[in-house]
Formats: sequence, structure tokens, C-alpha cells
Amino acid sequence: LACAAAGAKAVRCTESEATALRQLEINVKDTDIQVEKLVWLDLPEDLPKFQVLLGADVVHDTWMAAALLRTLRRSLAPTSGRAVLVMPAAYHRFGVEEFQQLLQEERASRECAEFRLLGHWFPF
Repeated sequence: LACAAAGAKAVRCTESEATALRQLEINVKDTDIQVEKLVWLDLPEDLPKFQVLLGADVVHDTWMAAALLRTLRRSLAPTSGRAVLVMPAAYHRFGVEEFQQLLQEERASRECAEFRLLGHWFPF
């Protein structure tokens, strides 16, 4: 809602869990915001590329770390795509530490990246 209110050209919200998806639809009723089901372990072949991805508290189990990174790789626009993720400190959520490690490995393994994943961690 904040992105739409700030003037974003298009806003798409995704969720994998049915109850949360229904709540999203209620929250954005009477707006132009799109709501879609997106399962990280079963990404569609035609997954669009985005300039900006925003996420908050999206990792809360260890399996989610690799699935989120794969989703970001597939859905960020090459060279210009950016993801802004806000997550609790690792001691609050399973999987956050694994995601941090994967990001470090990703940065270390790419000298000329097709896209950039930057990880800045501020525990709270």
C-alpha cells in the first residue's frame, strides 16, 4: 500500500499461503494493486523481471533461504534490479543466518554480476 501511495507505477503483492493471500486481497481491495500466489519452490516459467522487490520478514525457516535467493535471481531485472529485504536478526528467525551466508557466497563468487544482491544486516 505504501508503494502505491508513493506513486509506484505498478504494485504486485505475492504470498504462498492461502489465508495470508486472502488477507492481502482484503487489504488491497479498491486499489490497483495486484495480488498473486507465488510459491518459491514452484516458480512459474514466465516469472516477470522487476526493477525493485520489497520484502519484510520473508524468511522464517531454514529451507526458505535458498528458495528466496533463487526467486530473487529469477525475478530481478538484470544489472538494474534491486531487492530491499527487512528481516529480523538471525536469533529471532530460522533461516536468516542461512540467507546471510548465501548472500556472502553469492557476492564472493561473482566478479561481474548480472544483478547485484547486497546484504546489510541490522539486528533488532
